[in-house]
This record gives sequence, structure tokens and C-alpha cells, in this order.
Amino acid sequence: EGFITDTAGLIGLLQNSGARKAVWDLIDVDAQGAELEMFRGNLEWFSAHARRLHISTHSRAIHKEILGTLRLLGWTVLMDFPCLSSPRVGALGKLVSMDGHMTVVPSQASEVWTPHF
Repeated sequence: EGFITDTAGLIGLLQNSGARKAVWDLIDVDAQGAELEMFRGNLEWFSAHARRLHISTHSRAIHKEILGTLRLLGWTVLMDFPCLSSPRVGALGKLVSMDGHMTVVPSQASEVWTPHF
């Protein structure tokens, strides 16, 4: 109770937040295995309304499919840690990551694109 469990619910919540054409600086999604359902058929909406997405994934297959689709659609990947990995994070050293994580920004052709740092 109280959790959004589908994309229609998430998009509806964001659209009904008071500004129907709102652009969100960051949308962070941790859908506990339902990531594909969250994004299939909805990336155009996210391209028009999100300057940055942070997505947690819960299997390597889901991670790979979402990442591949985003790249095909021109999104820029700023960070990519697959599930069950231990990437080096600069001077911090290795980070053990059970879930996958990616941070992406839409194509420069998107209306909401802004230079990222």
C-alpha cells in the first residue's frame, strides 16, 4: 500500500503533480525487477520530461536490455554498474554492487537536454 507499481501510475503521479508539462531534473527508479515494464513504450515520455534518469536493475538481462535500448535511442550513459559487479569508483576504490545501477541523460535532440557535469 502506498507504492507505485506500474509505469502508468508513475507517469500519472508526475503529470498530476501540479505542472502537466513539468520537466524533472532527476527521476530515480528502483522497481525491484519490474524495470522493463516501467520503460517499455514509455521512453518517449521520459525523453520529454526527465533531464536525468537513475535506474536500479535487478538482473543482468534486464540491465543489458534497458541499457541497449537507451543507447539505441540516443541516450548518453553517465554511469553503468551491472548487477553483481565491483567497479572501481575513482579514488574510492572498488564498490560492491548487488543491484545494477545506471545514470543516463536524453539525446541532445531532446527538448529537455541540458549540458551535464
